[in-house]
Amino acid sequence: MRDAHSLYDLGVASRAEPLAVRQAPLLPPYRPRRQDGGMKNPWLKLPRRPPYVLPDDRPYVEEFNQWWPARHHHHINLEMFPDPFVGARDAPVVVLARNPGIGGAADRRLHRSRTDLLAVMRRQLTSPPARARHTYLLDEFAHSPGGRWWRGALARLEEDGIERSVLLSGVLAVEFHGYHSETYTTMPITLPSQRYGFWLVDEAIASGAVIVMMRGQRDWSIAVPDLSQYERIVVNGNPRTSSISPATYGAKGYGLIRSALS
Repeated sequence: MRDAHSLYDLGVASRAEPLAVRQAPLLPPYRPRRQDGGMKNPWLKLPRRPPYVLPDDRPYVEEFNQWWPARHHHHINLEMFPDPFVGARDAPVVVLARNPGIGGAADRRLHRSRTDLLAVMRRQLTSPPARARHTYLLDEFAHSPGGRWWRGALARLEEDGIERSVLLSGVLAVEFHGYHSETYTTMPITLPSQRYGFWLVDEAIASGAVIVMMRGQRDWSIAVPDLSQYERIVVNGNPRTSSISPATYGAKGYGLIRSALS
């Protein structure tokens, strides 16, 4: 049976990924990153209504769905608003995952009928980088599937004294690709939109942010080779849970995350 957190991001590894935390005391401290002047945000071109797929991605995603038709757990649901990244793009903690999942019928209803929440999600994708906030930590998303998932993932940090206001601006989540499916599978092509997410991670590395490898270590390490040598990275020792805690990232890894947010 899947744990409660797996409802939202269902891209789990086929085998346990190794627990790893590497620290380099001589690394420079975190430096706020450059803004989007280095690469144009492709999500500015996201359609206003379904199917929610970028024009440059569309032929590849539609062909992918020919092989994984509707009702298959790998099918990409284009009726749901994409979540390629969530949070301030200059955050000191960057969480990497695979792709947004589908939290059952409630999640589908939100994407069909809650136009107010969809407007907030669109603003988060398209706002100036430093003004963005972690959408799912906002009060209006508290009872949404994504809101419950992220509150569960970050609950231990709040218990340890990191305030919600700090998490709102201090945590950026980047998905390997931004489209929803019940379970993740690697696509045989890099979608044009994925390069923006890879660039965000490159920027995070350049600034000295703490990288939290929640899921997808193999895919991410291939897409962003500098991750393999980066010192300020912590890797989830149990990718079947999304909780950020000493149990999943080890005492040193969890301490590194906490210190970046303090």
